[in-house]
Amino acid sequence: MVGNSIKKECYVLAAIVGLGIALHLFPFIVYGPHPLGYDTGFYRRYLIQPLESLPNTPVPGLGTDALGPRIFLDILRLSRLPTDVVLYGGYILLFVIQTLALFFLVKRYWGSRIGFFAALLLVISPIQYTAYWFMLFKNAFGVAAMLLAFLFIEKRSFWAVPLAMLIVISHHTTSIIFLITLGLFLIINKERRK
Repeated sequence: MVGNSIKKECYVLAAIVGLGIALHLFPFIVYGPHPLGYDTGFYRRYLIQPLESLPNTPVPGLGTDALGPRIFLDILRLSRLPTDVVLYGGYILLFVIQTLALFFLVKRYWGSRIGFFAALLLVISPIQYTAYWFMLFKNAFGVAAMLLAFLFIEKRSFWAVPLAMLIVISHHTTSIIFLITLGLFLIINKERRK
């Protein structure tokens, strides 16, 4: 019985993730190989320069404040996939990570059904899709890292610490939201401060 429950959960989650991937691929089907917004140029310029270090040298428009996204792109670049596959595939991967992290985080508090609902709302959210359309890569990276950090905090895992540091050096707005939320969490949960 438990095996069937887990299998059903995997199917539903796979369907939600599949819907998210389809929605994120839609602009490529309709508008061609480069349908996303203005910031695409900064990331593409970063990826087409030769890889000399990890992280690679910053480029104008994508400076030191994007350390996490630069490392993420450099790691994906090591796969030797074409630049556009690394850029857009990595970007879509971040939205998949957001969806999965939100599901597992919400599931810990309210169960699978509410987790599915939260994940589905994220996937079909017009605000999330607008951020995607504008190629807000740093934001997508920061939100994925933040949701994972919250999940690891709940699991009392050491991985929350490097993720928290990565958020702070990667996206200022997400850092502020993360630190305020973490502060409130520590005030409310005095026994969890360690």
